[in-house]
Amino acid sequence: ERGFGSVSMGRLLVSGMGGGAAFMFASLMQLRLLMIPLALGVFIGGLVLTHPRHGIPLYLYLLVTIRTRLLLAAPEVVASDGTLDEWEIVTGSSALSGFEVVTDTFYLEGGTGVQHESA
Repeated sequence: ERGFGSVSMGRLLVSGMGGGAAFMFASLMQLRLLMIPLALGVFIGGLVLTHPRHGIPLYLYLLVTIRTRLLLAAPEVVASDGTLDEWEIVTGSSALSGFEVVTDTFYLEGGTGVQHESA
């Protein structure tokens, strides 16, 4: 269960199965010259992509990194009049079950927003 060097047995098995599947796929597609290079490429790629990086496999780390960079690059939605129109959750609104349509979020944040009656 130790594996080979710093590579665990699980990573070797998964990468080996991927390489074997690539070998069989190339054989079925009559790609005789690409069978061994494709199998070795998938095996080595599997070992590289399953290497732990910051506690998670490298392929998950790359996906999270790409997702985060896409989210950080997303533009803000601003209405034509310069206000941010969106749904807002207001915790003190018992009549609307906590949901309320807000047309100007700056109005609410300033403290002069919607007044709620206390019973």
